[in-house]
Amino acid sequence: MGTIAAKQSSTEKGVHYIVNAKGEKIEVVLPIALYEELLERLEDAEDIQAVEEAMKAPEFIPWEEAERQLDEL
Repeated sequence: MGTIAAKQSSTEKGVHYIVNAKGEKIEVVLPIALYEELLERLEDAEDIQAVEEAMKAPEFIPWEEAERQLDEL
């Protein structure tokens, strides 16, 4: 097993990289607040993608049409 060392990034405060013996980044350690922010952004991006895909579906009904149909009930 090769040597592994921790190295702090000079560009992002609190972000640490785990590097192998060759100096290649192999893992990252993030502050929990940054990790949670990244997760939230990823979830938002996934939600946007899901909505965009749903809007392409043939059974998609624009909000105005759905609202009209509900008013008729």
